[in-house]
Order: sequence, then C-alpha cells, then structure tokens
Amino acid sequence: MTAAKIGTVPRERSRGALIAVMVAAAALGMVWSTRAQVPQTPSPAQAEMPPGGGLPTQGGPGSEPVFGPSPEPPEDQFSPLRVPLPEAVDEHPEARSGMFQKVLFDATWLAPGGQAGLGMTDLEAKMMLGVPAPTRQWPMLITPGFAVHELAAPRSAGLPSRLYDEYVEFRWVPQITSRWLLDAAVTPGLYSDWQQPAGDGLRVTAHAAGVWTWTPQARLALGVLYEDRRDWNVIPVGGLLWNPSPDLKLDLLFPQPKIAHRVYWFDQYDKVTQDWIYVAGEFADDVWAIQRADGTQDKIAYRDVRFMLGLERKVIHGLGACVELGYVFSRKLTYYSNTPELDPAGTLLLRGGLNY
Repeated sequence: MTAAKIGTVPRERSRGALIAVMVAAAALGMVWSTRAQVPQTPSPAQAEMPPGGGLPTQGGPGSEPVFGPSPEPPEDQFSPLRVPLPEAVDEHPEARSGMFQKVLFDATWLAPGGQAGLGMTDLEAKMMLGVPAPTRQWPMLITPGFAVHELAAPRSAGLPSRLYDEYVEFRWVPQITSRWLLDAAVTPGLYSDWQQPAGDGLRVTAHAAGVWTWTPQARLALGVLYEDRRDWNVIPVGGLLWNPSPDLKLDLLFPQPKIAHRVYWFDQYDKVTQDWIYVAGEFADDVWAIQRADGTQDKIAYRDVRFMLGLERKVIHGLGACVELGYVFSRKLTYYSNTPELDPAGTLLLRGGLNY
C-alpha cells in the first residue's frame, strides 16, 4: 500500500464533505428525535418544579435510578469505561428486553495541520449485545466493532493511507455486594493495514475496576487498564463519580474526565429525552501493524490528549446523537523499528455520532 498523498485538493475536500455529512446527520438526529416525541402534559408535581429542576427520584418502576439521581443509558457515546452499569441490565431504563441493546456509529476528524502534520479521519461502528452469562442478573455484554482510519501524513513518514480495527469486547459488570460493583472487560482485536499476516496485528486490551457506592450520589472507582503496547502496558484508572444534582454530573475519572450539565430548551421537561452539554478529556492510544512504503513490516503506536466541548441528546429506546468540537495535543507517533518518532503539532478535532 502506498503512502498517503498529502495536500491534494480532492482528498481534503472529500474528507471535509464526509465530516460535514456526519455532523449534519447528528444534528438532524437530534431534531428528528425531538419531533418524534409525543408531547407530555406535566403532572402537578412537575409543574411546581423550577426550570432545570431535574428528574423525579420516586414513582413507578424504572423511575428511581439505581446509581445517582438521573437515569442514564448504559454507555456514553464515546467512553468505554464511563459510568458502570446497574446490577441488572434489564432493570435499567435504557435496557432492552432482548439480546440487542444498542448500536453506535461515529466519525472523528483531526485536521492535518499543514504539509508536515498528521491528519486522521476515523469512522467506527459497533453493536452492544447482552446475554445472560452466567445469569440474567449478572449479564455479559458483547460488543463487536469495526473502524477505519484514513491518514494524511507526510510521504517521509512511510505510513499507509488506511488502517483498520476489528474487535470484540466482552464486558462483565456484576454487583458483588450492595455497595461494591466490578467492571471488567477484555477486548481481543486485529489492528493493521491488512497488508500482513493477521497475527501481526493482534492486540488484546482489558480493564478491571472496583466501584464503591459511597453515597447515593457519589461513587469511588479504582482499577487498571491493560493497553498491550510496548512503551506502557498498564495504566491506573480511578476517581470520583459524583452527581451533586439531577442535572449535574461530575465524572472526575482518569483517564476520561467529564463534566456534564443537563439543559432544558425553552424550559421543556421530558422524561424520555435528555439534552446535555459537557466538557471532557480523553487519552487516546492505538497500535497498528503496518507495511511501510518500502515494503518492510513494522508497528506504530500513536497517542494523544484531547479536550472537547460537546452536546449530547440521550433518548431512551430512541435515536440519540452527539457532536463535539475539541483540541488535540501532546501527540506522538512511535515506530517499533529504529525509525525516529514523529511529534505532530496540536490540531482541531470535530466529531459526530449517532446511537440507537
């Protein structure tokens, strides 16, 4: 596979058009989900709530959240280890009764930043399935996924134009005691440019974290992430997950902190649809097996730090959407061979996603 051609107008225009389509689709998803909701007449209790008052914590089945004061889908759009699931998937407001739980699709664009920069266009799709293993109360979540990454790199870097991810995550979230929960997952996958034996691109990542319910609004998490890469294999994960109010979530969790606040457009209160604005951080890292432009086999490890501003619409059993604008810095691309590493400049990030 030849190296990517940088600076050509057609490729850059196609990239920009693709991201514009994804962001427009995410925005249309938000609008469509709003129009699809059946208008609700607020109850007297709801009518007395001040603007931005949040969700009730008492009521019929499913109205009282398992953790914290606000119902939440099993996973945020872009966070593999965000808020742990409740003790039984089928007791959660977002859980579906069958095997199918959720499908997600997102597109991320990192601006090239000039002839010597490193740009990326990432498209990823994954589906979450739930199986009663070992029991219905302690289910196994199986999430197969596929991603393609289009690179815009200098010719001198010798990088392929496309990279691929094929993986399956097996995640188990048992409630050990009334206050202790375990979140464990293992994710075998193939990460390569499809130009070498499959075994060269094999990578197995994993995480394990214990979560202790300190108060109904606060949880403490501590664990490790196994990255299966040469420079560092294990990094700590932990922090405080705190919901001081129904409309404010502080996920002070390394390596993916997030602060989100629920917004009410025109003072509209809807139990099914929730709109959130947030700031978030993200530590990204990837490893791929590649064939260099000269035909030699190699591996590359990429990492960066991301800061994002986002808007997310969560719809229980409906079409949700996210859009994010951010900045990417501390970027580094390392070759497993003796090739000097690259330190791309910081760049702009634009991301859009849909989930159902």
